[in-house]
Amino acid sequence: MSKHCDILSGTTSQPPHTSPRKRVVPTLVATCLAGVVGLVGSSLLIAPLGLNDRGEDAAQSSAPTDAPVLQPHGHAHWDPRPVRAAHDYPLAELRFLPPLEQLSAVDALSRGDRLRGEQAQGLRAVVADAGVIDVVRNNAANRLIQRAEDGALWQFFAAMHDDQEEGPVWRDYSLQFLAMSVPFADDPAAAMGALARVASEAPEEFAGTALLHLARLGDAGVEVPPGLIETVISERLQRDDTPDALRHTCLALIGEGNRRDVLPLARKELARDDAGVEALRGALYSLGRLGDADDAQLVQSFLSHAHPGVVRAAEAAHQRLEVANAAPSPSDDQDAVGDQS
Repeated sequence: MSKHCDILSGTTSQPPHTSPRKRVVPTLVATCLAGVVGLVGSSLLIAPLGLNDRGEDAAQSSAPTDAPVLQPHGHAHWDPRPVRAAHDYPLAELRFLPPLEQLSAVDALSRGDRLRGEQAQGLRAVVADAGVIDVVRNNAANRLIQRAEDGALWQFFAAMHDDQEEGPVWRDYSLQFLAMSVPFADDPAAAMGALARVASEAPEEFAGTALLHLARLGDAGVEVPPGLIETVISERLQRDDTPDALRHTCLALIGEGNRRDVLPLARKELARDDAGVEALRGALYSLGRLGDADDAQLVQSFLSHAHPGVVRAAEAAHQRLEVANAAPSPSDDQDAVGDQS
């Protein structure tokens, strides 16, 4: 099951952990770092960590802990050893530490408001090490984003996404960090171009992430090249092999971003005999937000659809259109004012 944000409900689903190495991540999160997963923007990221199982700072605590740690074979056991600050571990040995000590080492590398050169280099080494668990790589990447002030950082994350040796989870995370690097990138247009390329050409699980983050950049005030998002949406929707979930993302972004130039694509989707449920929901959502009186009859035809999700989307769109069509236009207001005078 691929990961896409459902704009209509605000939910996401996680991508599959297909690589055996990547399967330690949910085990780790479930056993010793429960509750650390958070939603950043509209995509799933693992939030920065630094606490042991009692809520203490893992980098500072010297008391023994009964938190389970993972051995190389992937099984948890109870380890009575204290969690150390881990300042002096060579980076090459980081992957062999228990998870909490790996997190402590990342904390030690990233102290201070701004990272010194050697700190940034150390964190880059942690992020680039595929042998380090994803939770720790994620924390190191977050620290780089927050404190490194490196204009070329987007290239670092773009290269990791393109690396076929990386697992699908980390390649997806790399896209998100690439997007987070855009506001301070040395070449923002090139960085956004890298996201657009993935959104246009990559498989569904990566394309949806890239497209959503491009849209979020625009929502956050970043100057996205005019027509870039609309071009990606148009290209994807005109391909017959675009999966239903990705079509939903493209279609819903039309209405969410007030992209009237590509609104005809939503009408075209509703006319397709083979349109999927998610695509129909996305198209109805956008027509409800941007459509006119002529769209009301088209939307109304889906009130009797067999799928309840489509019916609910049609009802919401129909109500929006009724309200919009009932509201007086600015010219009507002017006429009313003139009549009163």
